Amino acid sequence: MRIYVGVVHKNAPSLDSSGLLDGHLSEQLASAARRSLPFATPGAPAAQWTTGNVLLAAWSNEPGDPRRPLLDSTPEAAHGFSGYLLGEGEDPAGVWARFAATPGRLSGSTSASGAEVVFFAETPELVVIGNHALLVHLVADPTGPHADLVGLSGVFNAGFCTTDRTAFRAVTALGPDRTVAADRSGLSISRRETRSTGEASAEDVAAALMASIAPLADRKEPVLLGLTGGRDSRLLAALLTRGGVPLKSRTSGNPDDPDVLVGRQVAEALGIPHVVGGPMGLTRDHEGDTLSIDVAGRLHEAVVLGNGMFCAHDRVGRIDGGYNASLVPFSGSGGEILRGYYAGAVAGMDQREVVQRYLRGRVLGSRDRMTQAMQRAYEADLEPWRRQVKEQGAGALEDYYVRQRTGRWTGMARQAASIGSLAWRPYLDHHVVETVRRVPLQLRTDERLIADLLEVLAPELHDIRFAGKRWKFDKNPPTAPQARAAWDARAPLLGSHGDQSTFSWRADLPEVRTELAEAIAQAPDSFWEIADRHRMDDFAIRASPSRANTVRMWHWATVATALATDFATGPDRLESRERIVVVTRTELQPQRPSRKERIKAVGTSAAKRVLVIARRLQRTVTRR
Repeated sequence: MRIYVGVVHKNAPSLDSSGLLDGHLSEQLASAARRSLPFATPGAPAAQWTTGNVLLAAWSNEPGDPRRPLLDSTPEAAHGFSGYLLGEGEDPAGVWARFAATPGRLSGSTSASGAEVVFFAETPELVVIGNHALLVHLVADPTGPHADLVGLSGVFNAGFCTTDRTAFRAVTALGPDRTVAADRSGLSISRRETRSTGEASAEDVAAALMASIAPLADRKEPVLLGLTGGRDSRLLAALLTRGGVPLKSRTSGNPDDPDVLVGRQVAEALGIPHVVGGPMGLTRDHEGDTLSIDVAGRLHEAVVLGNGMFCAHDRVGRIDGGYNASLVPFSGSGGEILRGYYAGAVAGMDQREVVQRYLRGRVLGSRDRMTQAMQRAYEADLEPWRRQVKEQGAGALEDYYVRQRTGRWTGMARQAASIGSLAWRPYLDHHVVETVRRVPLQLRTDERLIADLLEVLAPELHDIRFAGKRWKFDKNPPTAPQARAAWDARAPLLGSHGDQSTFSWRADLPEVRTELAEAIAQAPDSFWEIADRHRMDDFAIRASPSRANTVRMWHWATVATALATDFATGPDRLESRERIVVVTRTELQPQRPSRKERIKAVGTSAAKRVLVIARRLQRTVTRR
């Protein structure tokens, strides 16, 4: 993990001569680092450059590597980057965020995917730019953290920040393919000119994808691919095999999951090693038929590693984890680009009303559980996106996905995972994203592009079925008997939950919902400025224990934990919050709690709230 923060002092001509660097500002940096970084640090930067009123500092848990210096500096300039760069110059391939400092000027830039993040803040004295939102916030305002409840409303509804706001007051996320620059006059944001224009073909995309993995062909150790039954990881397996990259694959799940069955067939056809592991995030004792789960620890990790800005439903790293430079994990993350992102998921892409309704469903999933005041504030924040979708239709949905879902959810998840290794993501590569977005949207949304790419790279996979869904262009059966027989043979493999796993501990176990409900019950008053108490209690009593509803509870519990712990800025932030719950099951299937059990759970939740309030009143009386 590589963490950067840069500062421009707008009022002091020189940080050195003013004494700021040796005194106040230096301690401000060190204190902010100790309170925010997800790995142990004494506070002082591992690398630092300063000239005049500009400072650029960096921290890392990675071992030193002369090929990847934290800061590449001369007396006249300093440069650093997170992620990885392929090539040199102003517009390299790779997945990166870049930071540059020169006398009087500081800048941060994002690649076309925005999957390596940049944040910025401005005060009367300072402009702060970096790639860690909480660090940027605490450098700009040492009295923090101060939560932006409207920004957190995105996590409450969707599991990630749905606009450029963050979890922290006055800290803003930079969009993809942009540069934020600062000098003594303040901030400016510009968008980079694209390298090329005009329509791109499948051959252009294939060339960009092959270039994105070319540096890995000389590796001695195999890269690790998470292989599922879907399109995206299959294409990556084909790409890596065609590119001569040593490869091994892994599928997580139960033996009868569609992902496991199809993933094994793909690996066999390509001749790559393949192993099957159990569902991630739990320990299973087969002899005792028990599961060990840890919801509380997972929530804490989401706050420390992701600043509470992506949902704990998805674990992507371990706090203070060791960095393994030899591990290069791959997955199909980002493959939605080949299908037009959200635009590809809309039935009726050319109907504006359908497109608008789809966006509302994505960003307002828990609107009915919010207070009226926060509903109004959150919807006002979303209005520019709603207006753009209304005016531009499906194309705006694609823009939204790149800027918000990729830039904000994937970006935060990728940063969190970088504590353990540097993930290689061809679909998020700067040149790949630029090229794919020049392919006509219709060719992507009907899945012709990804089908053509698979046919070019691995025709031997043609007859292997997918898990869950057919190609969009192949959804209607032909009438000719021979063609119909071939169509039937291509039928996707389905499990009891379609293309999803037959069992998901995160979404199916009542014990998980109980743990999540407890985290929500312990939320501070600020959480209830977002969530309406009565509506939340009604949800607990009446809502079905569906997977969708349980995922919503993960969203809410993530926000509740972030606020309850002050974003884990205390001295114990790196300590484990592990709380193992052992679950005994003879049948690992969803179990709907009875109405009596749900009412009891609400009563327990209410009792805990009463206890919390009583303790607060007691502390207030004691202080008086």
